[in-house]
Amino acid sequence: MGIDKLIFWAATLLYFLATIGYLIQLVTLRKDAEKAATIILLGGFSLQSLYIVLRWINLKHPPFINLHEALSFLAWSIAGTYLIMQFKHKPKGLGAFVT
Repeated sequence: MGIDKLIFWAATLLYFLATIGYLIQLVTLRKDAEKAATIILLGGFSLQSLYIVLRWINLKHPPFINLHEALSFLAWSIAGTYLIMQFKHKPKGLGAFVT
């Protein structure tokens, strides 16, 4: 398994853990669960950003040509947009659905 695949799966795991954190926050309304989930989501977003850059360098073209790359780029875009919204507007309960 190449380093890019390892980074991809690590980002996927962090996205999954962020989803669990946001679901806990949605059910219990605990602010610390939301904060932890946001930090985990930021980590997953950072790893996926690294993955996209590495793919771009290795493939020598933008990494959204095939279905896998396009869906990965879409997930990255959604996560990034949500993180911007999270820091600017503090939406409540949306994280569980976005992740």
